[in-house]
Amino acid sequence: MGPQVQKPKLLPSPPPSAPLPFPPLPSSRLPSPSPLPSLPLAAAVLVECAAAWGRTFSGWNVGGDCANAQFISCDGTGLITAMSLDAKQLVGSIPTALGTLTSLTTLNLSSNSLENPIPDSFSNLVSLASLNLSRNELSGAIPPTIGALTSLQQLLLSQNKLTGNIPTEMGKLLRLQSLYLDYNQLSGVIPSTFGQLKQLTWLSLAYNSLTAILDDLTPLGNLVGLDVSHNIITGTIPSAISALTRLTALMLDYNQLDSPIPQGFSALTALKLIDLKSNNFAEALPPVFFTKMKSVQYMSLGENDFTGSIPTSMTSLTSLTHLDLGSTKLAGPIPTVITKMGHLSYLDVAIDTLYGSIPATMGSMLNLQFLLVNPSATPCGTAGRCEVVQYSGTAFCRDCSNFCDTCIKVKPAPGKCKKQRRPCPKNPCRGRLCIPYVFSCKGYKCL
Repeated sequence: MGPQVQKPKLLPSPPPSAPLPFPPLPSSRLPSPSPLPSLPLAAAVLVECAAAWGRTFSGWNVGGDCANAQFISCDGTGLITAMSLDAKQLVGSIPTALGTLTSLTTLNLSSNSLENPIPDSFSNLVSLASLNLSRNELSGAIPPTIGALTSLQQLLLSQNKLTGNIPTEMGKLLRLQSLYLDYNQLSGVIPSTFGQLKQLTWLSLAYNSLTAILDDLTPLGNLVGLDVSHNIITGTIPSAISALTRLTALMLDYNQLDSPIPQGFSALTALKLIDLKSNNFAEALPPVFFTKMKSVQYMSLGENDFTGSIPTSMTSLTSLTHLDLGSTKLAGPIPTVITKMGHLSYLDVAIDTLYGSIPATMGSMLNLQFLLVNPSATPCGTAGRCEVVQYSGTAFCRDCSNFCDTCIKVKPAPGKCKKQRRPCPKNPCRGRLCIPYVFSCKGYKCL
C-alpha cells in the first residue's frame, strides 16, 4: 500500500476530516448586534436549551438583551434570527422547544456531542436559510418534515449517525445550494426528487451505504461538486452526466460501478478533480480523459480493470499533479513521454502487467515526490525489488535487494541540487528501499 495522500484543495477547504474539496461550513461569527430591547418570551426557550445542553451562556435569561447575549443575533424587534454554537461542548439532545424560534434564519450547532434524533419541531423553522448540525452524534432517520424548510440554502448534516433512507421530501427544498449528508449510515437510493434541486451546487453523500445514483442528472446543471464516494452504488454512470458541465470535482470512488464509462465525459471540461478509484471498470482508458480534461489536476483511476497501455496522450494534461493508475490491468512499458509531465508530484504505476525499466529521465521531474511501482518491476534497469520509490527533487534510488552494491546515477537538472555520495549500508534494508547515491537536496534516506 502506498503513502496516504490527501486530495488537493482545488476548491475552498472542507470541514475538518472531510475527504472532499467542498466549500467551508458557514462561519460561526455573527454580526455585532446593535442595542436592542429585552428578549421576548424566547428567553424561556434559551434557558431551556442551555439547561438541556449543560451550559450557561451570558444573557440567556429573562430580561436579557441581544447586545449582551452570547452567540445569538436579533432583529430590530428583538426576535432571534441567528444562533451559532459550534464547538461549544454541547451535550444531550436538541430540545423540541428550539423549534419555536421561528424567526431563525441561521442555526449552527456543529462540532458538539449532541445525540438522539433531529426533533420534528424543526419543521416550524420555515425562515431558516442555513442549518448546520454536522459533526455531532445525532441518530435516527432524517425527519421527512425537513421538507417544510423551503427557505434553506445550506443543509449540513454530515458526520453524524443518521440512518434510514434519504427522505424524498428533500426534493421540496428548491432553494438549496449546498447539501452535505456524508459520513452517516444512510441507505437506499438517491431520491429521484433530487432532480428538482436545480439550484444545487454542492452535493456530498459520501461514506454511506447508498446503492444507486440519480438516473436523470440533467436538471442539476449547476452542480460544481459531486461526491458519492465510499458507498455501494452499482450499475453504470448515467449518460446524463454530460449535463454537468460546471463540475470541477467528481468523486465516484469506492463503489461498484461498471463499464462502460459514458461518452458524455467529454463535456466535463471544467473538471479539476476526478476520482473513479476502486470500482469495476473494465475497458481501455477512455481517450477523453487525456484529450478533453485540460484543467484536471487530480486523476485517480486505480484499482479497476482498465486494459491496454498507458496512453502517451496524457502529456496534454499540463496541470496534472496526481495520477493514480495503480492496481489496474494496463500493460507494456512506462512511456518515456511521461517525464514531460513536469507538474506531477504523485505517480502510481504499481501494475503487475507493466514491464521494462523506469525511464532514467525521471530524474528531471523536480516536482515528483512519490513514485509507486510494482515489486516485480525492474525499476532501474536492473532486476530486483522496488516497492516504493520516493523522490525528493531529483532523488532516484536503487533497491536494497542486492545490499545496495550498485547505485544508480541520475543526472539532475543544472543548478538544482549537488551530487551527494553516501556509503551503502552493510546490511540489507529488510525489504525497504534506500537511496544511497543520489543527486538530491535531501541526501541519503532509507525507506
